[in-house]
Amino acid sequence: MSQTTFLESVVTWNEEQCQQNLDEALPKLINYCHEAQMIQEQVGILKIICQSFLPCVDVLEAEWRVYSQIVLQICGTFDNILETVKDLLGQAKQELTRVQEEILTHLQLLLETVECCETFVRFSQSSKVALSWSDVHSLPVGTLHVLKGTYSHCKESTDVYGDCLTSVSDPLSLLFRKAHSLQVVFLNLLDKINVDANSTEQDANDLCYVCHGLFEVCQIVTALDMKLVVNLWKAISRHAGQKKEILRNRLDMDNLLTYLCGEISTGYSYLFQLLPCTDNDGMALSQGDERGFQKSVKIVGFQMKVLVMMARDYLQTLHGAASTIYRLILHLFRYIRPSLHAMPILDCHSQEIHRHLINATEPLLATLVYSRTFMETLTQNTQALHEEEKFAHLQVLMSVIEHLPKTTDEMQEWCLMNADDTNRDDLLTSAFRAAHQCYIEILLPVYMSTPMCDGQPQRCVSLYEFLCTRLCGMAGTYLSSCFPVLERVLIEWLLSGSPVCASLAADVWCFLVRYGSADLCYSHIQVLMELCQTIKGPNSDLHIITSLVCRLSKFLSPEHQNSLVRQFPPCDDIALWCKLPVTMLPGDQVREITASMTALCQQNMDSFISAAEVTCHHTELLMCSLTYLTSAQICCEVWDQSIQPKVQSALVERVKTIWEGVFVSDWMSIPQTQVCLGKLLQYSGQVVDQFTNSDLLKVRTSLTILIHLRCNTTFD
Repeated sequence: MSQTTFLESVVTWNEEQCQQNLDEALPKLINYCHEAQMIQEQVGILKIICQSFLPCVDVLEAEWRVYSQIVLQICGTFDNILETVKDLLGQAKQELTRVQEEILTHLQLLLETVECCETFVRFSQSSKVALSWSDVHSLPVGTLHVLKGTYSHCKESTDVYGDCLTSVSDPLSLLFRKAHSLQVVFLNLLDKINVDANSTEQDANDLCYVCHGLFEVCQIVTALDMKLVVNLWKAISRHAGQKKEILRNRLDMDNLLTYLCGEISTGYSYLFQLLPCTDNDGMALSQGDERGFQKSVKIVGFQMKVLVMMARDYLQTLHGAASTIYRLILHLFRYIRPSLHAMPILDCHSQEIHRHLINATEPLLATLVYSRTFMETLTQNTQALHEEEKFAHLQVLMSVIEHLPKTTDEMQEWCLMNADDTNRDDLLTSAFRAAHQCYIEILLPVYMSTPMCDGQPQRCVSLYEFLCTRLCGMAGTYLSSCFPVLERVLIEWLLSGSPVCASLAADVWCFLVRYGSADLCYSHIQVLMELCQTIKGPNSDLHIITSLVCRLSKFLSPEHQNSLVRQFPPCDDIALWCKLPVTMLPGDQVREITASMTALCQQNMDSFISAAEVTCHHTELLMCSLTYLTSAQICCEVWDQSIQPKVQSALVERVKTIWEGVFVSDWMSIPQTQVCLGKLLQYSGQVVDQFTNSDLLKVRTSLTILIHLRCNTTFD
């Protein structure tokens, strides 16, 4: 029987005849299709195979090596049609009118080929028992090939068809809808394919190929139809999540999540284009697209959920994507309140963005805190941030600090220790550095929302309180092995010259001592007092350190107070003790030490008064003595019990004498003079009730001369 006669006969067979002749007829049809020279003939044979013979086959008894040939033939015919269409379109413009009908014919053939593929997928899906990958090995490969080719052809139609696009728009629309139909049945088939512990290496590779293939299709249709995109991402995330044990070391999740981050970033920026333009008071200046915004924010929110899920399931395989996710989070934070660079949008829209996107960053960061790649990116000390990203960076750091205690001890130690061979800082240093860069937000201040705690409602606190609370909490969870790093970082930022960070470091230090041991408090005060002894002359660092010592001294035990007095005798170092509170002294020695210190102050004042030539040393001793007396007299109970009235009178007389001789010598030419003069005026104010009118007139005269000389006097 000839091929033509055979084909004419097959077309007339009913279902029973097809069933009876299946084993003989089907291989012949496949062979004829392969040998056919005309595309129309190939498509015709494929339609006979798919419409007449596939319904006669039991899926589980099918010989898939035979059917893989059908799949390959479908793909080959599909490619031939596309190539022919491109060849026809490549002819000269004057010839296009003549071949236009032929182009339409081939588009119809293309449509029928996609229908054959869909029929084949539906046939495989008809099984009532779950299939294994070995049952359908070639079908997903062929189906993805057809989907990618069809969607790409539709996407590129404007460039491909040019002036002919209008005449082929209807067939192309029909082709797109048919590809969508094929995609739906294919995704349903994938849900029926079984993957278990008995799956082979080939099964795993097939599954991985399908996930990558769906991702490629997703990239193609992004600009065509967002509904398709959402369905594809659902399928990718579902299979990647359900089969993560098999796919974890095979799937290129880095590439996939990097692309997804780009889509989320683009979609997020687009949201603000859909919103009405408002002024700083929230008044709408122009209308937006509310319906478009609601649709888009849900789509981007869905993509964010996919990102969270896949980052969690494939965390250990993330490398470059971890850095990309970090950049995405910065992008999300920079446009939304409380950032100073936030877009002016209505509260209702801000709440929607938070609900769908911003809130998802918390579980995402809770996962990424386990990733060394992410943490290296976050704590890199060489990264250059744009001005509008600095506050967002600080927000990320604070969130990570909250989640860090939930990680392993090994991960915590790695984050809290500084690596000498890399460009990253320890986490606490990174937090202080970020706070320093956001000093404007801290000083304004920017207000942050705090989570509900112990049934208390959510409230807003200043950024400084927000930072201080989290840094204190972080210090309280430091591993013992990392404690030296904590102490080093605190003292570095205490002396950093940054008022904001110095204050933060002091507050964290006080928290540490408050909830630590008495020995810890003593050891820290020892270090700080030794540091004070190394600082000479007026210095802002000295003021910061002594202020911290004063705060820490409240937590000293009596035994430690005695130890400090023995180690740092007050009468041997008045420059140190003049700035420290009397309460630091042991209770049983406070009177004796106060009396001794007062006597030392008298000696220093006498040395200053009697000096033939006032030196810096004389001035410094006078300044320390006046500072000590001013501080000691504030503690009235101790002062009254330690100092006799005649000693007090003697001190006042010396002060009067100093005021009389302020301009007798060259004292005003010494740099410390201005500070010392301020201390003199401050102490004089405490004892002014013992000044006569004549004494006060002398003080006034001295100050008038100072003002006349336009001295830039600084009073401490």
